[in-house]
Amino acid sequence: MATTNTRKRLDQLDTLRFLSMVLIVFNHTWGRFNYPYQDRLMFFYNIGTIANYMFFMISGLLIAMFYKERIEKGMTFNEFFFGRYLNIFPMYFMGVLCQILVILLYRAENTLTVKNLVLAFLMIPCGWTTEDIAAAYNVPTWFIAVLLLCYIIYYFIIKLSQKFPNVYFISLIIMVVWGMILLERSWNFPFNFRINGEGYANFFLGVLVCEVYNRSKELKYEYFIDILLAVIFVIIAITSAIHGIENVSGDLRWTLILLDVCILYLAINNKILGRILSFKPLAWLGTLTMEMCFLHIPSAGAYQYVMYNVRRFIPSDAGNMFAYWVILFGLSVAFHYGWTKRINLKVLFQKK
Repeated sequence: MATTNTRKRLDQLDTLRFLSMVLIVFNHTWGRFNYPYQDRLMFFYNIGTIANYMFFMISGLLIAMFYKERIEKGMTFNEFFFGRYLNIFPMYFMGVLCQILVILLYRAENTLTVKNLVLAFLMIPCGWTTEDIAAAYNVPTWFIAVLLLCYIIYYFIIKLSQKFPNVYFISLIIMVVWGMILLERSWNFPFNFRINGEGYANFFLGVLVCEVYNRSKELKYEYFIDILLAVIFVIIAITSAIHGIENVSGDLRWTLILLDVCILYLAINNKILGRILSFKPLAWLGTLTMEMCFLHIPSAGAYQYVMYNVRRFIPSDAGNMFAYWVILFGLSVAFHYGWTKRINLKVLFQKK
């Protein structure tokens, strides 16, 4: 099977990342800032999990697209896993450190425990031994802990499939189904919590989207899938407009997952949508999503502290909301160019 192994940015996916991150930040700060027009914005708050699903799917798709063939050709576990780990760690570390400083600012140091601090800085605060997202301190980092598990599982699926080729697709489907089972009913033991289900189901769906995309290119039926998924998307959109998105399938989660599959495949295969999503300014903003992810909770906490305990510079709620977003974007740009792009820990695992 043909696999893309040339490393180049896919602008349309960067744009999807940015739009998803905006939705995540909006969802996480809904209770912190009194957003105007809340009755009109409630729809976006209710579908906030679609952004989490999209991030896992994009991660699965990119790992399959750029690393499957390299792993098959002998890329070691250390090169693969710790390459990904160390790429994330510098900004992750800074985000957790900032949040700990905010916790100390609020004099809530009693919530800091040695165990949770160690797990937090190891990037495995939850999803491995516990589902307590609060143990992560910087709440969005739970996503990284589960994502690391997905990396490990995918690596060994590929290695196993080299000896037993028929195992590959079966294993991917099993992981998707297992993730959906965990979403429905958490087993509440290590590596099998509800948040793990969210990661497994969507990450391995992203891998399957990549495999279907590659196979459709080989067999020349990509336009058929393109049309099929576009029709499904339109049907969901029309049904949602008439009956409400929560009533499309009886379970909002499955509707959002199906929507993400449609959007992701169309983004990489449909030329019109691909061009729209490749709009350079939006794609550039998509390169800031890691910084936005790790900074939006500590920056919101710090801003609130100043607003309520030091001085309220801006009297209106809408003004404070706008100021927060400006500060978040400013910090994200500063950390992206002043920290993330300057720190390269991956050299530790590069062959000399």
